Amino acid sequence: MKKIFLTLIFLLIANHSFAETTLDFEGDPKIKIDENYKCEGSDDKSFKLEIGFHRVNGKMFFFLLSEDEEDGYTVRASLRVFNNKVSGYDVVSYIFPFPTGAGLAGAVFLKNYYTSNILTISWFKDDSSIDWFNNYSDLVFFGSRDDENFDQKLIDYSEKALDHIFRVLEFGEPFEPDDIMFPPDGLVTGARLLFCK
Repeated sequence: MKKIFLTLIFLLIANHSFAETTLDFEGDPKIKIDENYKCEGSDDKSFKLEIGFHRVNGKMFFFLLSEDEEDGYTVRASLRVFNNKVSGYDVVSYIFPFPTGAGLAGAVFLKNYYTSNILTISWFKDDSSIDWFNNYSDLVFFGSRDDENFDQKLIDYSEKALDHIFRVLEFGEPFEPDDIMFPPDGLVTGARLLFCK
């Protein structure tokens, strides 16, 4: 009986120690993630990003391939997923925060939008007193990557930023792809449109 009890305890501990986290998909170019796309600027063809989306423990995350491809992907944010029908096309929208030194941007990846995959990154007038970029940098680049709660902290940051983005960019409930493709006048201060394959 004692052996069975010890075996059960060991299995519970071992199962927890092998739990998947976003960090398990970083730093190795051989690791496969669920979806990956190579994106190129619509106007500036030299602006390129290789991005990916991967589900970890039931939650979708946004990954960015390092400029040095040997470094593999790095996790950047959790995201919200919406499924819509646009002119007969089944469109999947992945929405995530995209903090930069120029400010917080809202990023929307539209999968199968009129048969194309499009990534939009939209900067906006930010009336918030939150330092989105430094908070993000502290978490993702300088902070608690060894913390067992890293994924949850990234989800919490992303959700707070997404609530702000949805409010400022006046995204509807539920989100519709035209919310980002045709935002109200005066909200967006800068944007990038990329086509992805």
